[in-house]
Order: sequence, then structure tokens, then C-alpha cells
Amino acid sequence: MTTKIKAGVIGDGVVGTTQIADDAISQAKIADDAVGAAQIAANALGINDLSNATINSADPAIDTNPSGGVGTLWVNSTSGEVYVCTSATTDANNWFNVGEGTGNIFAPYQISYLVVAGGGAGAGRYSGTSGGGGAGGMLVGTHTTAAGIQFTATIGAGGTGQFGAASNVGSTSSLAGSGLTTVSTTGGGGGGQVDGNTVVNGGSGGGQGSAGNAGTGVSGQGNAGGSKASSGIGAGGGGGGKGAVGGNASGSLPNASGNGGVGAQSSITGTATYYAGGGGGGTETNSSYNKSTGGDGGGGDGGLATNNGNNVIAGGSGDVGQAGRPGTVNTGGGGGAGSKAAGGSPYGGSGGSGVVILRVPTANYSGTVSGSPTVTTDGNFKVIKFTGSGTYTS
Repeated sequence: MTTKIKAGVIGDGVVGTTQIADDAISQAKIADDAVGAAQIAANALGINDLSNATINSADPAIDTNPSGGVGTLWVNSTSGEVYVCTSATTDANNWFNVGEGTGNIFAPYQISYLVVAGGGAGAGRYSGTSGGGGAGGMLVGTHTTAAGIQFTATIGAGGTGQFGAASNVGSTSSLAGSGLTTVSTTGGGGGGQVDGNTVVNGGSGGGQGSAGNAGTGVSGQGNAGGSKASSGIGAGGGGGGKGAVGGNASGSLPNASGNGGVGAQSSITGTATYYAGGGGGGTETNSSYNKSTGGDGGGGDGGLATNNGNNVIAGGSGDVGQAGRPGTVNTGGGGGAGSKAAGGSPYGGSGGSGVVILRVPTANYSGTVSGSPTVTTDGNFKVIKFTGSGTYTS
């Protein structure tokens, strides 16, 4: 039998918490709406009474590891800053500042990068020997970052192929962001030629032409260009690549001119791909010969002249045409050198433009980009490929 106690029978303050056994009053024993705001004394409940909130004199840390997991509230009683846990991975917590203050606390993570500059143009002159364009400088690496950092990718253009003028060098590519020492790569050197005015040094050096020396490369970014033929028919050296020095010209048929230096492979996209190959050198003869080949990694082939040929379009077409072939876009490949027979205008091939690629763990990918990069998925990673300048905010 249940005995009911009417209101007014027990005086105020007679029954306190010490008179009530633990768990004696359960939710089932409290009538609906029996306890309202009027029945709860002012300040009877504080934030410490919430099961997933903590008041502490310091900020949370990435290894706080709250038992409440995601959604746990943390109040710094010294500064008044308020944080909520948005990722509770063990020893890699993320705490987002939900007030007007600053200083989100995010666990660091690692990204990978590839930065390739624009390739140099191959030489294009009617008189004298022409060298292939050097590949753009190439750097790869990793960087530890956290959420909220903006990275800026700048893509260098390839040097423009010309006829009858100094060969153009490629332009610098770079990756910059807070906490990252700016990664800057040097554009490829232009192919050497008869007037000696070409800047042949670069990320990788341009091949030697009639005047001057083969170009030198930047240490860690590329290699030197190859040498011209010292005897026999006129033949230029190949442009240097990231993976090897440009080929030296032999001056002997059928393979008289130097091939472009091979580039280097990277699997940052999930597929092993060559970048930064050198351009092939040019040949000066009316005899039958094999054109030089560009290095793996987007290097352009040298021109293949025909007697009295007159292919004046940079890049040529097929296997026949005096113009050097251009480097492949977004590889940093050097342009091939023009070749000449009796007549014609052997344009040098343009260098390939550069590229910047980031590889970010999918769990940390923010989706905040500018500049229209291509974003793909490879396993547990997002791959962000910039073919034009843009940004990514982690």
C-alpha cells in the first residue's frame, strides 16, 4: 500500500538531500510537469552539472581526449574563451573556438606537394646549331600543417618558342603558406644558339648551341644541358631534365643531336608520372637523319627538317617539320630545338607550363579552393592539381 503525503504536511526545510537515499527518487516517481522552472532555485544548476562540459583555467589541448567525445564543451575560466570538440581522435583532438575570440586548437597533419616550373623554349635559328630547352625546376616534399591555413600556388608559364631570336626561359612556380618555407622552383633555361644571347641556365639548363656553353641546372631541381657536336654535322645538345643531364650531340648520322634529359617520376596523384623532361636538340643537315627525342616528362622532340622544307609553325606536325615540338603543358617539359635543311624557318618549340599538386588526407580536406584546380580522390587522400594559379585553405 502506498501512503501519499499531502502538501503542507511536511514543513519547509524538514527534508533535505541528506534525508533522501541515493537513487530513491527516479524519473518514474516524478509526475509529468511536477518540477518546473519555479521549483528550481536560482543558480541551482551550473555548467559543471552538464555531462559533457568542463570548466578549466587553461585551454584544451589536442591530447585532452574528452570522455564525452565530439560535442564536448570546454570553458577557459581564465580567459572566458569557449571551445567545442569537433574531432575526438585520440591525441589528435580538434577544438573550435565558438566565441568571438581566436585560437582554434587543431591537430596537425601532413600534406605532400609537387612544384614544377615552366620549361625553357628550344632554340630556333636558320644559321648555326640549336640546343633544346631545359626543363623547369622540380621539387617534392611534405609539410605538417593544421586546419585554417591558406596555401597559394603560382604556376609558371613555359618559355615561348621563336624563330630568329634568343630562346625564352620558363617562369617560376611556387607554393607558399603560413608555417611553410616558400617552395620556389626556377624556370628552365632556353636552348643555346648562334648569337649567344640566350639565358641557358635555369631549373634545368638548356642544351648547347653554336655559341656559349650548355646551361647549368639548379641543385636539387634539375640538371645541366648537353653539349653540341664537336665535329661532324652541326647538332645541338639536349636540354637537361630533373632526372638526368641533357644528351650530348654526336655529330654523326643518323642520331646526330642530343636527346632531352629524362625527367623524374612522382606518384603524388596515385599514378607514377614523369615530370620535367628536357627538350631535344636540333640538327643542321640536308642528309637523312633521326630527330632527337624529348626526355620523359613532357620534353619536346627536336625538329625534323626536309630539304627546302618550310614548316614555320611552332610545334610542327607529325614526324616531319623543321619546328621543334613544344613541351607538354603542365609538366614543365623543355621545348625541342628547330632543325634546318636548305631553306625554311625552324622555330623553337615552346616550353611546357608548370604545375603544383597537393595530396591531403581526405579526413582533413576542407574543400575550400580557388583558381579552379582539379580535385580527385586516391584512396584515403584528396589530390589537388593546380594548372593555373590558385589557393587551398586547409
